[in-house]
Amino acid sequence: AATVVGGTSHTNSLLGVLSQPCGTNMGKEQLQLWLRQPLVDLESILYRQHAVTALLQGVGKDSLHEALRAWSVDLPKLSKVLQQYVGVGDENEAAAPSQNTKKPLQALYQLYLMATQQLPQLYEALETTTPSTESSQLLKDASQEIEAMLQELERCQGLVEAVLDLDSAPREYLVKPSYSSELQDLYSELQDLQSQVQEELSQAQETWASASGDDKTMVRLETCVVNNNSDGTSTSSWQFRLPNTNAAKLVESSFGSSTKLHRVLKNGVYFTTSNLRGLSTQYSQLSADYSAHSWKIVQDAMTVASTYTTVVERAASVVATLDAITAMARVAAYNPHGYCAPTLTDSDEDGYGIELE
Repeated sequence: AATVVGGTSHTNSLLGVLSQPCGTNMGKEQLQLWLRQPLVDLESILYRQHAVTALLQGVGKDSLHEALRAWSVDLPKLSKVLQQYVGVGDENEAAAPSQNTKKPLQALYQLYLMATQQLPQLYEALETTTPSTESSQLLKDASQEIEAMLQELERCQGLVEAVLDLDSAPREYLVKPSYSSELQDLYSELQDLQSQVQEELSQAQETWASASGDDKTMVRLETCVVNNNSDGTSTSSWQFRLPNTNAAKLVESSFGSSTKLHRVLKNGVYFTTSNLRGLSTQYSQLSADYSAHSWKIVQDAMTVASTYTTVVERAASVVATLDAITAMARVAAYNPHGYCAPTLTDSDEDGYGIELE
């Protein structure tokens, strides 16, 4: 065998070559596990081998590969978040994690994406590989497992739609304001503050255009995250950015004493005005109030969502297996020497062993 000298992480090892087409980290980790712990049971080996062969012979392997590459939900991470709420209820409220609603609401959103978009897309892609699915028990088992999980997740979909403000996610994770009158009032105040921020942006753009002669859209509104909360959560605030790194002095002279320069980086000058800082502070306080009023709702929703932990773990196993098998099929498909499937036997007698066809 030729010795690979140099190269990249995708070409200088067997794992690198096989895992390069993987669409998920779950698939890469699955391949690594398979290479480190190779099978010794003939039926288990053929179970995987027939799946690779079936994908090579099928017409829909590209759609399966694309569905896996489009997979965005980190299932192991989601499972860990859900596990934190197992057994949490009114009688065991002390066991609940920190009263930060962003992480659990984000988990609900990820669960919703898995149930309504990503698993259905994967199931549809598997179905397009027919008759490959029918000729491989592994692919058939995966299709049946996904179908079963989708049925189990139907009620979960309704739970998320009832609790989470899907119009705001994933930009912002909030409980639906219509859930209570208190939340509705706070939400109206948050919307009003956002309108004031847009007005402040328009005023800043007009000031800059008048002072510099540049297009007013050069001043952009961005969100920055400040990790300064005692419970480890993050607080967001607004800031302006000008792409011109030489604009610092003109910014200070144009906007007056209310301006505060934060930093000058390669991508521009970051600054705020006193009005924008005040609006950011008010928004953070209102967001904290909204989160506090939402906490009991979120806790109850996550207690129910935690019952789907095993479904998420099953999904992670299916996605990892399909990704690993699909990656091996793609490596075989693009092999300039063609696909070589060994014929395996399960005997120690002379003359038996691996034969390459």
